Amino acid sequence: MDDLVSIPDLGNALIKLHNFDVELAERADLVIYSHRDLRDAIASMQRMFNVAPKLEIAEHLISQDAKWRKVADYVMRYEDFLVCPENILSGLCDLFGIKDLDISSINAKLNALSFDSSGEKNIRYNYQNLYHQGHVTNGKEGAWKGQLSEDFVALLERNYGDWFVSNGYVI
Repeated sequence: MDDLVSIPDLGNALIKLHNFDVELAERADLVIYSHRDLRDAIASMQRMFNVAPKLEIAEHLISQDAKWRKVADYVMRYEDFLVCPENILSGLCDLFGIKDLDISSINAKLNALSFDSSGEKNIRYNYQNLYHQGHVTNGKEGAWKGQLSEDFVALLERNYGDWFVSNGYVI
């Protein structure tokens, strides 16, 4: 990540970030932002990195969400991409001014990507698509159920109920 900031001209680049980066956001021609149910994001972090669920993590995710939304040209729910990727891909094509594209073909190619896809890779990630081993630990909406404690979920929902509701998540 640090080396991207020092490159004078990236040309066209797709950069995936979790944490807001003001310099990259200012340099970007377009910012596409995807958010996810806090409960699933925290459960994913627990599965992938063995990070204990904490309210501080939710607070950090909420603060990052607010920063990305201020600069985003396109905002999408991660879950909507899972349920109906064609709608999201169509919206992205509209954003880019692309017409007459075979959305189903693009979706099929995206679904085929993984760490093991063709192209160079190191022990950590695939250089072509940036997937790392174990990139998706579950990905399904509601994967937090049975993983996060009921007490922690209640705390999240009590503290961030407005965020859940405004983003279409059931609490």
